[in-house]
Amino acid sequence: MSWYEDDLEENGISEIEEIEFQLTAYDNKDWTGDYFVDETVTLNP
Repeated sequence: MSWYEDDLEENGISEIEEIEFQLTAYDNKDWTGDYFVDETVTLNP
């Protein structure tokens, strides 16, 4: 993941304390099958 500093500034973001996203991995040959991974990931840089 990456963000441009200009984009952050344009959106009033001067400091990042936490990043949270959903990580989902599945079999690309069976989209309806069970996920290998389905988790919320939180990073504190």
